[in-house]
Amino acid sequence: MDIPSIRVFQNLSLLPINQFQTSEQKDWNLMIKHHTKSNNDQAILTTYTHMESLGISPNKATLPLVLKACARLKAVEKGRKVHFRIRGTSLIRDIRVGTAIVDFYGKCGLVDDAREVFDQMGVKDIVLWNAMIYGYVGCCSFEKAIKLFMEMQKEGLKPNSRTIVGLLSACREVYKLRLGQEIHGYCLRNGLFDLDPHVGTALIGFYLRFDVEISRYVFDLMVVRNIVSWNAIITGYLDMEEYLEACSLFVLLLVEGFEFDSITLVAVVQASAQLGSLKLGAQIHQIATKSGYKNDVFIVNALLNMYSDCGSLDSSCRLFENVSKRDVALWNSMMKAYLEYGIYDEAVSLFTAMKMEGIREDKRTIAILLSSCSSLADGTRFGKSLHAHVIKTDMEIDTSLGNALLSMYAELSCVKAARNVFEEMTGPDVVSWNTLIMALACNGLRGEAWNLFEAMQALKIELNSHTIISIMAACDDEIYLNIGRAIHGFVIKRGIEIDLSLNTALTDMYMNCGDEATAMNLFESYPNKDVISWNAIIASLVKNNQGEKAHLLFSHMISEVEPNDVTIINMLSSFTHLAALTRGQCFHAYATRRQFSFDNNLSLANAFVTMYARCGSMQNAEKVFKILPRRNIVTWNALIAGYATHGRGHDAIQALLKMIEDGLSPNAATFTAVLSACRHCGFVEKGLLLFHTMVHDFKINPELVHYGCVVDLLCRGGRLNEAREFIESMPIEPDASLWRALLSACRLNSNIKLAANIFDELVELEPMNAGNYILLSNIYAAAGLWLEVRKIRLLLQEKGLKKSPGLSWIVVQNQLHSFSAGDTSHPLSEKIYANLFQKQMGSEASEKITKPKFLCLHGFRTNGQIMKTQIGKWPQSVLDRLDLTFLDAPFPAMGKSEVEGLFDPPYYEWFQFNKEFTELYNFEECLKYIEDFMVNNGPFDGLLGFSQGAILSAGLPGLQAKGMALKKVPKIKTLIIIGGAKFKTKSIAENAFATPIDFPTLHFLGEHDFMKQYGLELLESCVDPHVIHHPKGHTVPRLDEKSLETMENYLERIQEVLSKKEE
Repeated sequence: MDIPSIRVFQNLSLLPINQFQTSEQKDWNLMIKHHTKSNNDQAILTTYTHMESLGISPNKATLPLVLKACARLKAVEKGRKVHFRIRGTSLIRDIRVGTAIVDFYGKCGLVDDAREVFDQMGVKDIVLWNAMIYGYVGCCSFEKAIKLFMEMQKEGLKPNSRTIVGLLSACREVYKLRLGQEIHGYCLRNGLFDLDPHVGTALIGFYLRFDVEISRYVFDLMVVRNIVSWNAIITGYLDMEEYLEACSLFVLLLVEGFEFDSITLVAVVQASAQLGSLKLGAQIHQIATKSGYKNDVFIVNALLNMYSDCGSLDSSCRLFENVSKRDVALWNSMMKAYLEYGIYDEAVSLFTAMKMEGIREDKRTIAILLSSCSSLADGTRFGKSLHAHVIKTDMEIDTSLGNALLSMYAELSCVKAARNVFEEMTGPDVVSWNTLIMALACNGLRGEAWNLFEAMQALKIELNSHTIISIMAACDDEIYLNIGRAIHGFVIKRGIEIDLSLNTALTDMYMNCGDEATAMNLFESYPNKDVISWNAIIASLVKNNQGEKAHLLFSHMISEVEPNDVTIINMLSSFTHLAALTRGQCFHAYATRRQFSFDNNLSLANAFVTMYARCGSMQNAEKVFKILPRRNIVTWNALIAGYATHGRGHDAIQALLKMIEDGLSPNAATFTAVLSACRHCGFVEKGLLLFHTMVHDFKINPELVHYGCVVDLLCRGGRLNEAREFIESMPIEPDASLWRALLSACRLNSNIKLAANIFDELVELEPMNAGNYILLSNIYAAAGLWLEVRKIRLLLQEKGLKKSPGLSWIVVQNQLHSFSAGDTSHPLSEKIYANLFQKQMGSEASEKITKPKFLCLHGFRTNGQIMKTQIGKWPQSVLDRLDLTFLDAPFPAMGKSEVEGLFDPPYYEWFQFNKEFTELYNFEECLKYIEDFMVNNGPFDGLLGFSQGAILSAGLPGLQAKGMALKKVPKIKTLIIIGGAKFKTKSIAENAFATPIDFPTLHFLGEHDFMKQYGLELLESCVDPHVIHHPKGHTVPRLDEKSLETMENYLERIQEVLSKKEE
């Protein structure tokens, strides 16, 4: 009797639903069953809706099918309507319908509604109990699932295989080992284990939470297995990092004749990648291709990552190009592979290609690209454009993407943008806080970093070791040693685990703060040090020019851990600095024996090219370069720079052309190298053409180094007047090195007249540089003008100028001996100095020099003792030549001090000001206070100021000249300005800087000092400025070799000024 209805249905089901007008319930139910068989859930709901409109209800057989469709589509409202419509009918009491409703609510996450229906059912069978148990498991209410199972047992119902599978899942998640074992025993007693592979698979998954070996034992005992069982044990070994065992099981699966699926293949491909076995991975690739999985996106993605991880980027590229259908995940994997190999431009190009193919990026795409920005030439622009794209496309900025944006801006030192991203995040996590703290600390904003650290604690955000690592980045100088120690104590007090990363960070902090003994003690006392911690301490030693100690530490390292690429790069850096070719060659041999590969690490390859080129072996540099399967801009620049150093101009130019031919665009460093090659070889016209190409074709703005190359190029070509015109036409201010290059050329070309003029320019920039005087003296000597030579020599004596000593070193029996002026570290130093003393016995004793007396004015909301500590970092040789008096400011601090916690109170300020710095308060009282002190404790030759004290010091000479301050004391003769600026108050600035400061001044300008721009503006008002540039922020820096030279030249200059005053 059903046959006619089926025929009618087969014909009518092909019609649009609004044309299917039969009133027979059975025909509509048959249509729903048909749609169920074809997995067309939407059609099921459409059919049900039309039935409703005709007043026809599905029966108890088809109603569950409608509810299952609602569950799969997560059509909550539709499912509720179905439930409410039958609530008052007899259908609600049907066990199958009730089970379907419970199942629907459970799968939609509405377990309370499911439980309400469950409790209302009069009769409950095992299927209904299972539906409720699975509802709890699906909503992660594992304890409730277990409790419900206990209630089921009290009702006397026996669990079936499905019950067991759901219950084992709950036990696994809440670590109920004993209950899981009891269930295992029940399965064995009732034959469930032997008959149903799903039970065995569930047991495997359960025991994997506790012991992989027990899982394997269960697997081996299974009589009936399916592919799900195999996948469970294989992925279990993969998760437990037992990669070889996972691959062995795959081989066993093939031997036993089981048919694998995509899940199996993805797992074993990942295992082969972790093993680093390219051969095994390629074999699995062949198996996948032969088995029809060639275009399975999940398998292709796993294979692409495997090839990349195993060092075969070419195989990844070929695989990617040959896939017919590429989804966004595959594009993401390919971009990530390029980034891991340091091929950043190619990753960006791939993103453009992806967009052209119409593939829409996802959050992971953006996150991957953001991680490349710090390595791109125009990374800031690209990063901001990605951020703008995210906003424009309304992409949700969740915590993960927000952290990626935050990290990008932090790495690019865009602190303001990073702060904005952080403030706009709806739910910043501890990673967000850590990243911003690190960004602030690394950019010299220590106060803000500490405030943020305190805010984390106030908000009860759980700190982790990375939080401590971030805040310790603010402790990078000797004056922050105490706060670094305090943070170390905080870690111990709070019970924060000092893991390897944190111990490494603590070690680095102590090294940066000058406490090498504590740093080495921390390092040596930590057990089980890994390669990262060894690399960190070696890098710190290399950074501090302690190459010998680094080499000694490396010797200890190789007996404990296996060095990696970073270790070799760090050591090569020390050899490059010392031009130690033999040691570099030894390390190359070591790297070769240890099978370090250039194929997947361009950074390592680039380090070897650079080392060989700088150590004088271009032949070896070329050999390394030629064997590389791919090169980036750094590789080419290293080679071109090597050619330049070795005077191989033609090779340098050819390398540039070949690089462009290979699709790489040269950058500023490339042109520095090739222009240097041209000047060494006298390629004047070629060099000028290259300079023009750089500016007009590649749109690269020339820097001083490029201008210097062109000047030297013209000078070597004898075109001195043209060189001078070039310097005078530069859009940026020329420095002394350009004029010195022209002066050197005057000697070669015997141009005495021009030399004298150039010398005048040079002396204006560097009045106390003895080398300039000696250079002019040599020019006069070459021309036979001995009277002029004598004048220069006398001038040098009058000024007290001497050429700065250099550093010498020699390697004897594979041991490096280095010497510098005043060095007493060598074991034979006493004999060396005794011999030197005997040779100098005949020389005249140097004249005793009177120390210049400085009044030192401290920074905002600090005190004189703090400034004394800050200045105390300078070498004793400098401090011995200065008479320093430290004065506390007259007014107690009116707010929080930035040094609170670093130095003890009280804190003072010189005067107060409004928010815009345009109005000053108590300024007259401040001037009177300083004058009274100078009258009672003077006379003083000069002022030394930091921060607010520096601003005050810079303005006092002008105010004194105008009769507005310091009327009762001698005229100020010199200034030392650290982090200073001009007054912004118009009435004061107009008087303070009405005329230039006409005596020698010394200025400290920090690369990361927020006052740097104002300090540069102050320089314009100084006639005889000496400038020390340092890499720190708003602080009193230590003096390195170059800044010490500037300081000594300045001291010689003011001694000259004071001597003239005495005469």
